Formats: sequence, structure tokens, C-alpha cells
Amino acid sequence: MKINPNTYESEEQRDFRKEICFIAKYLDIPVGRIYIDANHPTGEHVIFIDGKYNGYLDQDFYWFMLDGLDPYGEYEEWRKLHEKI
Repeated sequence: MKINPNTYESEEQRDFRKEICFIAKYLDIPVGRIYIDANHPTGEHVIFIDGKYNGYLDQDFYWFMLDGLDPYGEYEEWRKLHEKI
């Protein structure tokens, strides 16, 4: 079992509330549309929105979440993809 050094809890128990709320606010969508799979076969924490793959909770994601850094424009792409029609 992998222990998260920041929260001292297992990754399986972590609920990703901060990350989900950040994504929901950034995309202006309800939190219920977002799911983060901590037990994905890739071994990564995978972000799904409306059941579709949208990326990983990786270093780039946290740089964007904490500092607003988006050097490759991928989070701007997210916004375009999920704009309200």
C-alpha cells in the first residue's frame, strides 16, 4: 500500500476532493461529472470527465493547479473541450 507523505493516508482511501473541486471550478462543470481513478491499471491517477479519459494527476497537473503553469496549453484545451454549448 502506497502512503501519501502529504496526508499520511493510503492512496486508495484518498478522495481527491481538492483536485475534483479545482477541475470543476476551472471547467465550470458539476463535480459529479468528474471521477479520479486511483486504482487504474496504468498505475497512474487517471482523470475521467463524463466517463471519458481526460489526463492524469501528474506533476504537470499539480503545477497548473497550484501555480497556473500550463506550458503546453493542455488545460486550455480542456476548457475548449468542455465549454458549454
